Amino acid sequence: MPLPKLPTLKSREALTAQAASAQAAGGGAPVTAAPIGAGSAEAATARDALVLLKRANDRIGLGDLELAMVQSAEKKIANGEYAAAIESLALLNADLDRSVRLYTAAKSENLRAVAGREEGYSNAALWPLIWRANLEALPEPWQLQRDQKLIIPRFPPIADVVAALRYAQEHPQDVVRPEARTAPRAATAAASPAPASASQPSPAPKAAPQPQAAAPAPAATAPAPASGG
Repeated sequence: MPLPKLPTLKSREALTAQAASAQAAGGGAPVTAAPIGAGSAEAATARDALVLLKRANDRIGLGDLELAMVQSAEKKIANGEYAAAIESLALLNADLDRSVRLYTAAKSENLRAVAGREEGYSNAALWPLIWRANLEALPEPWQLQRDQKLIIPRFPPIADVVAALRYAQEHPQDVVRPEARTAPRAATAAASPAPASASQPSPAPKAAPQPQAAAPAPAATAPAPASGG
């Protein structure tokens, strides 16, 4: 299942233009951000606000409530209210980092199955995210036990999602118990006939049939002498 569609991070100029357009449509005065000097303290504050905004925006799983808070911070940045935006975004990111779901593993369930559930990420390949969040209780990803409690981060950053997908692709057997990994290979090896050893001599080619010798011609008999009289 594809990942949820993510909101795009708008630039400060785009946000200002959008706000100005909305104000013009409503009959109000356009909103313009105060000019900022490149080396001023205000410029540094603006950069900090944009960094926090990007961190909040670049996540999966954001719902309507979280998106509304992000959009509120975008408007503050567009209006030049950088300190207020930083304060709200710092709290939002802290809440997003702490927000988890609790899950109890079922019998014979592995992390791939959990990640594929709706309670997980609806994407089985994201199981490394769950493993990393439970690393202390789950040193190896295949050690998941029945009734084990798991925490599942609700809003992982996109960078972590990309890393999880890469790890799952490179280590597809890590969630499988070691004995289950070797059993199919042994069964396959037993069922498959062993290939002929290269050291065994190949059978000698059949000799071409030799032409049979022609049967000897019968000896010529001399004609009997004619009898006299």
